[in-house]
Amino acid sequence: MANEQAWTDRRLLLELYYTVRQHLNSVVRLNDQIQSVKTAVLADPLRTAEFQKLMLEDPNLTTQQVLDTIAEIKVMADYVKTTQFYEVPPEENLNE
Repeated sequence: MANEQAWTDRRLLLELYYTVRQHLNSVVRLNDQIQSVKTAVLADPLRTAEFQKLMLEDPNLTTQQVLDTIAEIKVMADYVKTTQFYEVPPEENLNE
């Protein structure tokens, strides 16, 4: 029979595993929100122009850096969706 340390290790690993799953699902949800904001900004010429003006004033970020970061997050979220770790939200299961 396994000792107490083995059971403690198992419990800890399972807790960490489920925590990782939650965070991976959060990456997908947050990406969806990011893409929604990006789409809304790009769909409105005034919002796009104002955002571009803001980025010209920002000493730390460029528009291209923001777009590149958004693209990287989308790649991560798209990858997470292909793994066994991603749980499709219940409301998305209803649409299938």
